[in-house]
Amino acid sequence: MKNKFKIDGLWIPYQILTDKNLRDKEKIIYSLILFFSNNKGYCSIRNKYLEDLLDRSTKRISSIINTLQDKKYIHIIPRNNREERKLYPLVDIKDIDKKVLFKGLFIPISVLSDNKLNDKEKFIYSIALYYSNVRKQCTLNNENFHKIFDVTKNQISRIVNSLNKKGYTTNDYFYKNNHKEILYRKIKPIRKNDDIHCKKVQDKYYQKVQQDNLKNVNVLKSKNKNYKKYNRISNYEGREYEPEFLETLYANL
Repeated sequence: MKNKFKIDGLWIPYQILTDKNLRDKEKIIYSLILFFSNNKGYCSIRNKYLEDLLDRSTKRISSIINTLQDKKYIHIIPRNNREERKLYPLVDIKDIDKKVLFKGLFIPISVLSDNKLNDKEKFIYSIALYYSNVRKQCTLNNENFHKIFDVTKNQISRIVNSLNKKGYTTNDYFYKNNHKEILYRKIKPIRKNDDIHCKKVQDKYYQKVQQDNLKNVNVLKSKNKNYKKYNRISNYEGREYEPEFLETLYANL
């Protein structure tokens, strides 16, 4: 099937993925705005494009974009007779320790536009997909997912089971001393077409977002008079983890 969206997928930076001030759809749309900003420091992505890509109404997309501005993650210059609407990303995506493997999450386009999955299922499935390529299996436990996504362990179990029931994964459980206590779990994606671009392009997307972000900041400072005003994000609170946790986050447990 031809990719009508002209992208391979979406890179959600670590800082945005773990930001508890943003809802899942806000994380996705902000990351799209960040990616499409490229060298200009802004993007003119239309609500109709986001509506088709994310299977949400234009009204809902507009509401999310306005919320991102209210939270001071973006600055909007409305459309006029001569120019399209401009969306300026305002959160500086800082690079994390190069020794840390977990720099963000790449969601393939086939997963991002799949209306059979909710956003949290897309996140967890994409992590499982990545590690099925790198380590041939994903053995993250509910505690690992909980620390990333700030949802309860019971919710994580329900999401993992839902992916299995919907036919996206097979889940193998290994028990301690043949008892009911689970020693560890393996999550295996079974939709092979989803990993065509995942391993190949995720590093490219990470590097692109990092490079473009540096250019975006400089463009914003020089062209957008409101940059300093809107970049003071007093309510922003990202997650901070110890290096030891990040370095072992994806170790087999």
